[in-house]
Amino acid sequence: LGRFWTAAAVGIHIRWQVFCVVVVSSLTSGLEAFALSEGNVKALETVQNKMMRFLLRGEAAGYTNASLRRRLHLPTIASLLRKRRLRYLQKWMRTPDWHTGVLAALAGRGLHGPP
Repeated sequence: LGRFWTAAAVGIHIRWQVFCVVVVSSLTSGLEAFALSEGNVKALETVQNKMMRFLLRGEAAGYTNASLRRRLHLPTIASLLRKRRLRYLQKWMRTPDWHTGVLAALAGRGLHGPP
């Protein structure tokens, strides 16, 4: 993707779409299940911020990371993971028969009722 980001013919909208699909998805893939430390989340945010600035090709000079995220309509990594975890749990709660064993373990009960 190196030449893609710097190609003059590729507009900001296409670069933004590829950024969301490739970069953000790669940064957060599978992290819903992990309890990340603040340091881990900060490291992911740093990578996202650097890539966000690279995406804008110098148009980001003088802007804060928060203002760039607002401009690109991107959430922070922490808020994105919170949203994905909530959706994940909501899906589990909508289909309890598929996850009976796990839900029982989370609730502190065995498969055959309370201990």
